[in-house]
Amino acid sequence: MNEREIPAVPARVLNGATLHTFEDFRFSIFERRGGRAPDIDRPEILEWLGRFIGRIHAVGQIKPYVERSALDIQTFSYEPREFLLAHGFVPKDVQEAYETLVKIALEGVERCYERAGDVKSIRLHGDCHPSNVL
Repeated sequence: MNEREIPAVPARVLNGATLHTFEDFRFSIFERRGGRAPDIDRPEILEWLGRFIGRIHAVGQIKPYVERSALDIQTFSYEPREFLLAHGFVPKDVQEAYETLVKIALEGVERCYERAGDVKSIRLHGDCHPSNVL
């Protein structure tokens, strides 16, 4: 990513791959790099961060993200709900309330998807908070 002026710490390649599994967990390994949280009280820093994140997203839409699964309503809403219910993670005494609340929440999310219409998915930095921006 250096050629696009995005300094990133790449995942280590081990046995020819950067994405690994252990049991049901997927993980990558990165070189440790020091850094510090940006001073978000300064407008010029926020402006710089905004431009930088915009550049990250512009590069992210150049090609599809084939190494990781998409974060969509199916994989981040319906499947986890079914998993939790099917494996007894929700205590019986709150299961009805849980199912009702999740149903209401998912109806709201579905409406948001309907309003958004057909959108283009891009790769982006979705875990953006001061301690995760070097």
